[in-house]
Amino acid sequence: MDIRIAFSTILTCLVMALVLCAVKGYKSRKTIGRAVCLLDVALIPPIIGNLIIIGTSNESLAIIGYYIYFLGMDLVMFSLVRFTAKYCAGLGNGERNPAAVYLALAADAVQMILNIPFGHAFEVEPYDVQGLDYYRLIPHFGQTIHRMVDYAVFFAVILIFILAAMKSPRINRERYSIILIAMLTVGLWQTFYIFSRTPIDRSMIGFGAFGILITYFAIYYRPLRLLDRMLSGNRIGYVRRDICV
Repeated sequence: MDIRIAFSTILTCLVMALVLCAVKGYKSRKTIGRAVCLLDVALIPPIIGNLIIIGTSNESLAIIGYYIYFLGMDLVMFSLVRFTAKYCAGLGNGERNPAAVYLALAADAVQMILNIPFGHAFEVEPYDVQGLDYYRLIPHFGQTIHRMVDYAVFFAVILIFILAAMKSPRINRERYSIILIAMLTVGLWQTFYIFSRTPIDRSMIGFGAFGILITYFAIYYRPLRLLDRMLSGNRIGYVRRDICV
């Protein structure tokens, strides 16, 4: 199968799954539901941008795809900060006003849009993939700024989840730890794509999986197995005390 068709099919399925997750988050009665909805929606533009990049051999369409991709990444960071503020609230890690972070992301989005008249952030070059032109990114200093802003926000969120996993009670630690591991995995995958300059950004698969994981742990997850073990341990303790008495 053509690699473009294969990845386009996978990414399309992930977009559909994220739409469903966003609806589930919006309809949820939990206070975290709207933040989950926004994060799932925000994960869609970078994937759609990559769908355009993968699927076209037209330079103008590829450039449009890159703009959707990069502006979508700023939206992902915005929604991830908002989700973290809600999800980690009460642990002393999600209660500060992130207005400065939002301002930095907005400024970065503006400077990326200004690439249209100034060409300071990126351009593209043709690259042959299975006999068809694929337009690969040529980053400039504006793109470096964009990556620095997004990675700084991402690392701040990672730090908050590390602190949340350390401070939270044992019964809640698992949900913070798994989300943390998922973020680290997606971040490393994305970093590999940036430095390897491979033709297709496979880390977008991780973006879709991450959105599905967030929806599950924020909306549906219950640590029942751990709770059962804790209750069983308490019952055993009571029995032993009764025997001693």
